[in-house]
Amino acid sequence: ERFAAWSPDGKWVAYMSDRTGEFELFIAPQNGMGKEERITFDGKVFRLPPVWSPDSKKLAFADKSVRLYYVTLESKKPVLIDQGHYNDISDYSWSPDSKWLAYAKGAENQNHVVYLYSLESQKITPVTTSFTDSWNPVFDPGGKYLYFFSNRNYNEVLGVYDAEFSNPKATRADA
Repeated sequence: ERFAAWSPDGKWVAYMSDRTGEFELFIAPQNGMGKEERITFDGKVFRLPPVWSPDSKKLAFADKSVRLYYVTLESKKPVLIDQGHYNDISDYSWSPDSKWLAYAKGAENQNHVVYLYSLESQKITPVTTSFTDSWNPVFDPGGKYLYFFSNRNYNEVLGVYDAEFSNPKATRADA
């Protein structure tokens, strides 16, 4: 087992287990009393860590086939959110009201774009472009702002020894 994640309400633990021969998502009661439940069954690909929604009713997870999913504890049926093409979708987080998922997905130029997914409308909206690399989106506790890191500070300095321009501090937090 790996990637254990406690639910915010303290009732569940989610984790990946390879007891079937491939990593599958399981949930189990936190107190150890009761039966664990297997959530995924396709067993074709390595999965990345699960992330609980703040209401403890949903889990988001990604896999090495560059897909991002969410699943509700009620349905236990994974829903495909997005499919990337270039590299893993490994940065994903929930809004405080559990109605939105923010994530970063690689673009063709190898920069990442931050997206928002609405569970209500099932629509994906980009909130950055691939002009600069943006990653690690996180909502503020009130749900009013979305913060992320981005390489967008262009304060070039001339190198002392090689007389070439450099951007030594390109990364900053944005909202």
